[in-house]
Amino acid sequence: MKRRNAIKFRGERFASLKDLAARFDAHYGNLVRRLNAGWSTSQALGLSRAPGRNAHNAVNLDTSIGKFSSARDAARATGIKEATIVARLARGWSPDQAVGAQSPPKRNPKIGRSVVCEGRKFQSVSSFADFYRQNRIRTRKRLDSGWSPEQAVGLEPRPPRYRDQSGAARDHAWTDKQVLEDGSILPRTEQGHYRLYLIRDARSAKEYVGITTSGLKDRLRGHWRSVKTGRRSKIHNAMRKALAEGRRKEFKIELLRNDARDFRELQLQEIQAIKERDTIGRGFNTSEGGSIGTSKPTVVDGKLFPSRQAAAEHFGVPAYKFNLRLSRLGYSPEEAAGLVERKGAWLEVVVRGKRYSSFAKVADHFGIPHKTAYARFRVYGWSLEQALGLRPPPFKRPPINSKVLNTSIGKFYSISEAARRTGLKSGTIASRLRAGWTHDEAVGATPPRANSQRNGSAHGSRTRKKRD
Repeated sequence: MKRRNAIKFRGERFASLKDLAARFDAHYGNLVRRLNAGWSTSQALGLSRAPGRNAHNAVNLDTSIGKFSSARDAARATGIKEATIVARLARGWSPDQAVGAQSPPKRNPKIGRSVVCEGRKFQSVSSFADFYRQNRIRTRKRLDSGWSPEQAVGLEPRPPRYRDQSGAARDHAWTDKQVLEDGSILPRTEQGHYRLYLIRDARSAKEYVGITTSGLKDRLRGHWRSVKTGRRSKIHNAMRKALAEGRRKEFKIELLRNDARDFRELQLQEIQAIKERDTIGRGFNTSEGGSIGTSKPTVVDGKLFPSRQAAAEHFGVPAYKFNLRLSRLGYSPEEAAGLVERKGAWLEVVVRGKRYSSFAKVADHFGIPHKTAYARFRVYGWSLEQALGLRPPPFKRPPINSKVLNTSIGKFYSISEAARRTGLKSGTIASRLRAGWTHDEAVGATPPRANSQRNGSAHGSRTRKKRD
């Protein structure tokens, strides 16, 4: 860079920038770069504070409280987060509104699709759900799934879970069913469509044996859908990993046989193939196949179903709810299916003289999540009023190895309790105690002694122990 031979700075003249840099012990290259960037000579030499740096996409904000070269400068001056200012500007707020100098603009409600329910018209799904006090997301999903507005908000019974092409209800998940003499229900299709298939990972050579009455491509797509919905199993975990590595095409499906005469024979073929190929020990299967695996035959109202899921689907009850009622809540199969009204301890709850029709309603009334209150009362043994937050929780015993601190400001049953009560960190209190501080000194009740006094007292105690 060419400059005049004589450079004047602070009353002195320098023949060149190199002489100027040497005089103030500055790096010559940094000096030239900074001057070219528009810094003053004092800033370039490091004698004064460097100018603030703005991003290349910084936006100048001209507000009634001042001019700011960027959103970051405005954030420093106003105390508002930079991200908040940027987001406000992106939503079309004025600079004054973004920095809090003016009130924010009025929000115009978004007008979505209109909904007509019980002769009343709503301008959006959100206003429709709010009017009937329903969850917005769940209501929108129900409408997207073909539910009527009355069904979406619970005014009418929900539509059948399984429907044919015309929308009429089907009484089972399968398009056709077969009821055997023992009452068990199995899917039925034409002979040649009972397929025993194999999925193989080309890299690891591991295999998975399964059965289906649909096409092989549809079955493989079903496995990939289970991967995306987060299902956890040996086969789906391996497919999820392959998908992340870009190896989706390495999982291929092939037909082993389709000569079974019915679904029961197809199950026996599955059991035999899993055993012969040892796909439990060396592959992706986790059960022996058929109805011997993880499914549990269930009898409901005198009918035998091959699994709880099949029974739940037959009676239109969500499978997870049906299984929960049987395994944890002690429902009978008929009660779990909704055929018989449940009569038990939770049908009516009395708290402070007021009756509630269910435990969930009393928890909602006192603002406690249902699962939290239930766990407190049934699992941890709290009283009903303690579980609902009407009384303090029961005393929590400290761990066996906790250290009790007797101080002038109170007794603490553990270092953690002392930290919560005093505002100190538990690690600080523990390190003070290890260093020989008294309990009062450790919790800040009294000022600490000098190191010489503490060491002397400790040394004296050790001496007395030796003498004893």
